[in-house]
Amino acid sequence: MNLIKLEEVCRLSGVDEEIIIHYIEEDWVHPSQEDGSFMDEEDLARIRLICELKDEFGVNDEGVSIILQLLDQLNRMHLEIAKNFQGDQL
Repeated sequence: MNLIKLEEVCRLSGVDEEIIIHYIEEDWVHPSQEDGSFMDEEDLARIRLICELKDEFGVNDEGVSIILQLLDQLNRMHLEIAKNFQGDQL
């Protein structure tokens, strides 16, 4: 896993540090380091998704929370299906 400093995440995403901290506090982003000083590429992609939802689609904070929860659920289900499929192949 490639860790990225928070300052670099800000630069790559175009998002201010205070806003990223807000995303962490809202539990939308789960940084690799508890203090939020390092993130991975998945965190960066999630920050970009949040920005797109808010800026391009006008989704409010409550809507972002719901969308992220649904995406997380979908990803867990996908992983479970893939895991079960692999088990069937053995």
